[in-house]
Amino acid sequence: MSNHTVKDKTVLFIYTSLPGYMFSCIDRLAMEIPYKIIVIETDSNINYPIKYSSRNFDIINYSDFNKVIGSTNNEDIKKVIITGWANQIIRSVANYFFKRNVRMLLLSDQARKNNIKQRFGKLILKTYLDKFEKIIVPGKSGLDLMLYYGVSKEHIITGLYSADQKIFNEAKNLRDIKPEYPKSFLFDGQFIDRKGIRFLINDYLNYRKLSKNPWDLIMVGKGNLENIIPEEIRNLGFVEQSKLKEVYENAGCFVLPSFEDHWGVVIHQAAAAGLPLIISPYCYSHLEFFEDKRNGYFIDPHIHGSLKKSYV
Repeated sequence: MSNHTVKDKTVLFIYTSLPGYMFSCIDRLAMEIPYKIIVIETDSNINYPIKYSSRNFDIINYSDFNKVIGSTNNEDIKKVIITGWANQIIRSVANYFFKRNVRMLLLSDQARKNNIKQRFGKLILKTYLDKFEKIIVPGKSGLDLMLYYGVSKEHIITGLYSADQKIFNEAKNLRDIKPEYPKSFLFDGQFIDRKGIRFLINDYLNYRKLSKNPWDLIMVGKGNLENIIPEEIRNLGFVEQSKLKEVYENAGCFVLPSFEDHWGVVIHQAAAAGLPLIISPYCYSHLEFFEDKRNGYFIDPHIHGSLKKSYV
């Protein structure tokens, strides 16, 4: 473990599967704090096929949890950072450290939705949430939820997620000097029902029939619905974070018609790249990076044809 020879305190991150945007954040953190960092993954996400590795911190599987913890004294652990509470393994890890009085942070990207599940959660989660030293949320939607659950504002920190500003600002700069503005829509996300993939495909194909000079649709990602993407749409598949600059540089508008997204880091990416946005109101990062009819348009994936109207 490359950074363990000079750092005698440990910070543990517990993730189901470490996404690329958080890999970049933790990699930067590891270079700036005087502690070694270990990320423990409890599962894998087939829609993120890249296996990340870093010279600055270590990523291990949950199967090695006992070996790592067995060789680490409680007093050598500076902090444990838990992501969420829905996963049974993660809850077990949290309880393990609660019993040992280890300082813990909770990362939560859940958004305030005022549904039955959250009303029930308000009754049972307060005691659990109070055990954490701090709770870190992405933005306003997460802050509102934690306040609803009864967490005091002093124990909540915003700013959980971040886009790599350098990559996407450079994409904007390169687009700005092109002799002609790119005539293409871009979707970047998992090819799954929750992201509104069927809606996106159907409405885009209808738009192509109506328009004399239709823009292309470029799709970036991976998922169980990739086999339904027709030949009229350019499917680039999964693209590594470091190679997204060229993709965003050659896009003219960003589209994300999700039925549900607790946050949506890709909206931050697209905004940093200077792209107009066509997004659903169920992507809660819109509260920070989007204003309807100013830098884009809201569409509703529940209403057939709403995406087509935004295109036209």
